Amino acid sequence: MTFLLMVFLAVVCLNDNYPAALWGGPIWLPAGLTGVTILMIACRAAFLARHTRRRIVADSSGIERELQEYDQARFVHSMMILACFLATLFLFGWGHFVRGEPDSRAGSGTELLLLAPYLLSLLASWFFFYEADRAVHQLSVARNDEDSLVSSFGSRWSYIAFQFRQRIALAFVPVLLLIIRQEVYRLFPDSFTRGGAMAYIVSISVMISIFLTIPLLIRVVLGLKPMPPGPLRDRLMATAKRLGFRFTGVMVWDTRQGFANAMIVGVIPWLRYVVFTDRMIRDFTPEEVQ
Repeated sequence: MTFLLMVFLAVVCLNDNYPAALWGGPIWLPAGLTGVTILMIACRAAFLARHTRRRIVADSSGIERELQEYDQARFVHSMMILACFLATLFLFGWGHFVRGEPDSRAGSGTELLLLAPYLLSLLASWFFFYEADRAVHQLSVARNDEDSLVSSFGSRWSYIAFQFRQRIALAFVPVLLLIIRQEVYRLFPDSFTRGGAMAYIVSISVMISIFLTIPLLIRVVLGLKPMPPGPLRDRLMATAKRLGFRFTGVMVWDTRQGFANAMIVGVIPWLRYVVFTDRMIRDFTPEEVQ
């Protein structure tokens, strides 16, 4: 899913031929229709979150069924966001409003404006989903559920940041680098138009920068933290030393006990991280983690 989302967002950024609104109208109409679409998505998220919260509070005995329905509704909501985003680009004229005619030169920040309806729809939805997810967490704590993290669920904005990291951060990092590349091209338009040494130098520099900075960007975007000193970290470091495997550090990915997984980020030893999720560290023995 992450790879497909990355490809989808990249295609949106690279496409330079978006149609005008089907029914014409004033120049502000695409922006107005796009804004109304985002508002409708936000209202649906608010209704879904409050409806779920009300049912969980009223009857906590059926929480498993409620959570299953809530997860299904959120999946449908995610698909609706994508469908509405495509509608704003190709039916309401948002893509043409931002990009302009195919032969015109795009201005700085065009790609971010193209993606704005999708990102704003996600942010608005997470803003309201906070209420339902917090209610689920509080009920888990009240029932002494072993899967609950801590009694404090955190603020609304920390929840939104967490959702961004968990759901679209990995897909958005390559897209962000693509946007940076597009901005570099706009800074040196003549060099890339005529070709020559400057074009090759900048292109190669951008590619090398992308290659080197992906681990650092992933660390920042996912909020990775160094594994604290302890027996597990010492065991992992000793194993890596014995195998001759070099890396920058062992990192912990806070998923709020969402899933158990591990990965290696980076190819170059001095920009390479070994990453474990918090749930893997909690649920697996040191031998299994190793």
